[in-house]
Amino acid sequence: RPIFDGNSSIFSPMPLQIEEDGSIFNVKLDTNPEVNARVKTFKIIIRKNENGEISMKPLKQYMDGQIGLTQQVANAMTALNTILNSETRDKFPNVKCGIFPDQERAYRLHGGIQLRFGFSQSIHMGTDNLYVNVDICFSTFFPSGPLLEVIGALFGRSRDDLHRGFNKQQKGILETLLRGIQFRTTHREGSRRKFKIEKLSNQAAQDIKFMDKNGRELSVADHFLDQYKRHLEFKNLFCVIVKKTIHFPLEVCEVLPGQVFKKDLTDVGKADMIKITATKPLDRFKKIEDGIDKYLQFNNNNDLQAVGIQISREMAVVEGRSLASPKLAYPKSEVEPMNGRWSIRNLKFPRCQSLSNWIIIVLAEISENK
Repeated sequence: RPIFDGNSSIFSPMPLQIEEDGSIFNVKLDTNPEVNARVKTFKIIIRKNENGEISMKPLKQYMDGQIGLTQQVANAMTALNTILNSETRDKFPNVKCGIFPDQERAYRLHGGIQLRFGFSQSIHMGTDNLYVNVDICFSTFFPSGPLLEVIGALFGRSRDDLHRGFNKQQKGILETLLRGIQFRTTHREGSRRKFKIEKLSNQAAQDIKFMDKNGRELSVADHFLDQYKRHLEFKNLFCVIVKKTIHFPLEVCEVLPGQVFKKDLTDVGKADMIKITATKPLDRFKKIEDGIDKYLQFNNNNDLQAVGIQISREMAVVEGRSLASPKLAYPKSEVEPMNGRWSIRNLKFPRCQSLSNWIIIVLAEISENK
């Protein structure tokens, strides 16, 4: 099958039926396939690459030291990496170079943000062959679920406590966090339409007024009671706004999963992330092997098979050496560290300095609850 690199190039194991000056295709796509949404038509133009077919011969010549690095070599590596990653990216959520299977455990950081582990793979040139470099990676995701629960997690507050509302500063922080987040509504049975948050209203649901189709002036809270028999529990809170004029109460919104968190973490959240992602070498090795077997599955990759690429499941074995530890000199003796440690018992430094002045600077984050 032809493979799209996500940017502007298509790679195919066989020639495509494309006119010399390019072919035009009109493609119809549902803007929201889960509902009967409007279908848009896109005009797609596909042209042949002016360089023609991508040959692997220059890549082999470069690895053998016969030629220098050329654009042909770079094109070959780009094509190989696109083929390697195409099928896995279609199967699993992906962020940049990594895939993040839903089956992997999600960790909760300070502020309710989720940290998820994933896997990245890329082809690199070795001294004698091409190698696939597989590693674990991680990314932060926005929490999913009922919007009120998400807001509670972000601020460390219970659902009942949200009745107290938010001050101006808290609302500003929340609006920044929620802007651009996708959600669904739950007040209409069977509706799966997706929306994107643009901002938060300045007024509460009980105070926002509009004229209905019968000419009556209603608040958003009254409209939901009249139209959907839904009594709003949090009508004193603001609404989310989509498409500039559409208002939804917080309690009828549900945040969709798999959305990358692009804002900065709190200092405590960063510390949590460092602790969670610190992995021992053997544990990292085992996790990579599991990722290859469960998700990457080289031997079951149809795109790789279509171009005749075979990848060994076994790890590459390379020779290494262990450097001797440097000896530490003391006035009357030398100490050789063992496993990166050594004892200073009964040892003296050649020269000691006195500590005449000192201060303590506290850089810890102070929350409202402490």
